[in-house]
Amino acid sequence: MALKRFVPHRGGLVVTFGVSALVATVIVGLAMRHFAATTVRERAVDDAHQAAQQLTFQIQSEVSADPRFHQDPRRSLKRIVRKALAAGYGPTSPTQVSIAGPVNISVSAPRAPHTQHVLTFRVPVRLSRGAGGIGIVDASVPYDRVMASAGTALTRLDLTLAGCLGLLYLASLLLAHRAAAKIANELVEREHRARRDPLTSLPTREQLHDMVHAAIVDSKRKKQKVALMLMDLNRFKEINDTLGHHTGDRVLQQLASRLRKVLRDSETVARLGGDEFAILLPSVTDKGQVTAVAQRILKSLEEPFVAAGLALDVDASIGIALYPDHGDRVAKLLRAADVAMYLGKESLSGYTFFTHGNDPGEDGGKRLALIGELRSALESGQLVLYYQPKIELATGLVKGVEALVRWEHPRGGLLAPDEFIPLLEQSSLLRRFTLYIVETALHDCSGWRRAGFDVTVAVNLSMRNLLDSQLPGDLRKLIHKSPNLKSDALELEITESMIMSDPERIFRVCMALRDLGFLLTVDDFGTGYSSLAYLHRLPVSSLKIDKSFIGAMGADNPDSEIIVRSTLDLAHNLGLAVVAEGVETPQVYDTLASLGCGHAQGYFISRPMPNEALVEWLGQHQPAATQLPDPGPPAAPALSPVRA
Repeated sequence: MALKRFVPHRGGLVVTFGVSALVATVIVGLAMRHFAATTVRERAVDDAHQAAQQLTFQIQSEVSADPRFHQDPRRSLKRIVRKALAAGYGPTSPTQVSIAGPVNISVSAPRAPHTQHVLTFRVPVRLSRGAGGIGIVDASVPYDRVMASAGTALTRLDLTLAGCLGLLYLASLLLAHRAAAKIANELVEREHRARRDPLTSLPTREQLHDMVHAAIVDSKRKKQKVALMLMDLNRFKEINDTLGHHTGDRVLQQLASRLRKVLRDSETVARLGGDEFAILLPSVTDKGQVTAVAQRILKSLEEPFVAAGLALDVDASIGIALYPDHGDRVAKLLRAADVAMYLGKESLSGYTFFTHGNDPGEDGGKRLALIGELRSALESGQLVLYYQPKIELATGLVKGVEALVRWEHPRGGLLAPDEFIPLLEQSSLLRRFTLYIVETALHDCSGWRRAGFDVTVAVNLSMRNLLDSQLPGDLRKLIHKSPNLKSDALELEITESMIMSDPERIFRVCMALRDLGFLLTVDDFGTGYSSLAYLHRLPVSSLKIDKSFIGAMGADNPDSEIIVRSTLDLAHNLGLAVVAEGVETPQVYDTLASLGCGHAQGYFISRPMPNEALVEWLGQHQPAATQLPDPGPPAAPALSPVRA
């Protein structure tokens, strides 16, 4: 955390505070001693002054009490002064007294030290009645004695002050230690919160990155593998959309709790965002260990999640990457696990290990570079559509065309779909690409309608498209952008293998699309082993017989003709139209017509062509009866790339 780098370690913080407090304590102590020493010295002088006053009072009292004082004042006064000096008045008692007045004397105390530095205090004294009876007492106190008295007091003060300041310093150190501990704990807590997901309390992507890196470093020393799993919930968006985000959050919290329970202490689960989680296995020896963990995770999802009073079934797709097999850095492992996860979504296999063959652009970073170029291609219009007509065999009329994408690559020339579609399938660009293709096809179809050609346009969808719950709404918005088109102008082709991967879910998606008025076609029929009972339930309008069977008919393969005839009978019994794709010879064309096939598509009829060439071709081949009257030239809506 950035804040932590600017705050010293707790021990350093205590030392810094201790030194600072010590300096402050010494300075305060010296200042206090300076002012206290002045006060003590002044107090010692005051004590000496009071001792001089007491001595004077004693002398005056003795003079007043002596009835024979007036007989020999000088002698009596000396006696009285010596007696007063002998009595003592504390450590600052006067040692010499001089009296000036009616009687002038000077008396020193016995064993008085001889010193030139004395403090002399003058105090008036009455020695007799009358105006002339007032005298002055000069009481002298040695300066050393006064300073000695002050020094004794200062010593006591120093000890007291040192003790108090020492206790204060120790108390400040204790407070500093506690404050440092509190600050350190707060920093740790803040860092913990910053690196933990607030909803599930799981580590975040940043912390996972650090943990994976540490696991890789440790595995090099132990010569073991590291496994990284990416898990994404299937159809989780449906929960958020139908029951609300609060319910979705409750499901995520329960999921986090279940994942923690099925993992060991050394294994980590992190939330990367949304419904995407990562599981780190820092030390594994083979795929078997990883498979066991993946199976435990998937089994933990079999029990319904209870939220909003409902029991919700949630499943997931897991992609798995291993170090060092699939990457030697964190970013490579994440990418490999991501690719595997999306492949698993399409196959609905639960968990999928990454293999190098799954990443068609993996060599030397070519895949990432090509995806970057695809992004630019979408923005600059390098992706273009070619259209292949589909004709009605009984009449020869063109009823529709299939949109086939090509990439006009600046360096590679015109690229076929097989060279870049697999990359799109494994990237975040697929949704944007699909909407761009549909918008382009509808724009062109709108132009055909204005030119008088009543044809539909077909677009192929992928499994990931069908997993996108926003697809029906997006397609409806695109249709509304073309005022002369209705939903039945767009035909959506889905493969038979896609249908059989998750029949119930595909059924719900197809029903939603059919309810919006879109036409649905089963593409590559005959290759997916679909159930006839399920096919009867699907809201599709037509079947496309796979070109492998049609091509085999041209090779005089009787079995293929039997398969085609059976498929035609099945479709007709189900009330479905049939399109034969891959028609390349007149013999196959005639055979299909004799078998009662409704529509055909292939090189014998026409190769795929750009939009301008298609319009010209339609003008030459489409009978005038099938052309619609020109409704006028309202400006076609400007085509703009759809941004995800």
